[in-house]
Amino acid sequence: MGEVGLTIGVFSCRDGHFVPNLTFGAPVVTKIRRHVEGPKEAYGRGTFDCHMMIAEPKKWVMEFKEAGCNLYCFHYEAADSTAADTPFGTSELRTSPRELIRYIHDCGMQAGIAIKPKTKVDVLWDVLDSPHEKERPDVSTPTRPFLMKTCGQQKGTAQRRL
Repeated sequence: MGEVGLTIGVFSCRDGHFVPNLTFGAPVVTKIRRHVEGPKEAYGRGTFDCHMMIAEPKKWVMEFKEAGCNLYCFHYEAADSTAADTPFGTSELRTSPRELIRYIHDCGMQAGIAIKPKTKVDVLWDVLDSPHEKERPDVSTPTRPFLMKTCGQQKGTAQRRL
């Protein structure tokens, strides 16, 4: 990736539970990271953006951090899941989008949040309006047109709010 001049690598990681497809995980990200220098600044050249389409996103934060992930993006719909913080861990406690964002930030990564096409964008306002910076996702203005595109039918609402 670095040799061909790509700035950001986006990895769509799927567990076969949250979405029916199964893709790859942290070991593949680790192998690729060995060939791509990490970014010197947020969203800089070499950023690895891992879009996690998985059922229990908190369990995998540290695995992907250690693999070289810089931006850990999880789905809002999956955030109300176990608070366990290791792949084989268990917990009776639940996490929330805000708590998960804070955890990702505390682990030294940028945090992103995504929604499925049929989820109303309004579910994100509580997260975006958090008074605590560590509980808000990182927003990159250069990718704003992409964000608008992904909002689909709710595009007008998202544009008015952003």
